[in-house]
Amino acid sequence: MDAGVLPTAPANSGAPADSNAPAGPRGAEVAPTAPVDDAASTAPAAAKPRTLCSWLGPISTLEKFSCALILLGVFAFCALVFVPALLDFPEETKLMAEDDFPIKGQWVEVSSASTHWRRPVSEGQDADTVRAGTRLIPIVDLELSGKGRIRLIFRDSDGKAVGDPIVRDVGAKENWSAACTAGLIGSGDFAAYQMGELQAWCVELYETAADEDSMLFKMNISPTLK
Repeated sequence: MDAGVLPTAPANSGAPADSNAPAGPRGAEVAPTAPVDDAASTAPAAAKPRTLCSWLGPISTLEKFSCALILLGVFAFCALVFVPALLDFPEETKLMAEDDFPIKGQWVEVSSASTHWRRPVSEGQDADTVRAGTRLIPIVDLELSGKGRIRLIFRDSDGKAVGDPIVRDVGAKENWSAACTAGLIGSGDFAAYQMGELQAWCVELYETAADEDSMLFKMNISPTLK
């Protein structure tokens, strides 16, 4: 051995670490990992719901326009067929004026018609049969021809039938004046009627048959006193 050279200890690579050596910091320790669920990782993703468009595929502009026309036609058909039946609206009848005549039905023709009010006749052969307390009654003057049966109905401001229905057989050309069996009662009612504060009364004329009645016309009672 050379002088001046100190001997070196051999490396102890296989010796176990000293158990009394101080441990490293806690933060340096490795946390244990959770076990991996192989079944969950391999599960298929939830399927997305399919829409009508995905089933039909791409739709062209022309096809969209055609579908819109078909739907519009269906809605229009339903509106024309089902809505009137559900609502059951009564058929409107045009109000006639004196200048609208003559008018001809299936059996009877009305050449002219006019209306007014008058006081009821209380005495004599032509006395009117009216309800007690009636001051004024509506009158309709008709020029008739043909052969058939007619029926008159008077209605008040509320559209309610007043008085008795009047039935008459027509066999030739004739002038006929028909008076209602009910009318205005209050002393100021006619003044209110003339001023338009009361809705107009009206008269309806029907042709009558064994199975049905057919309206010939409807006419307001004029606010004229005779």
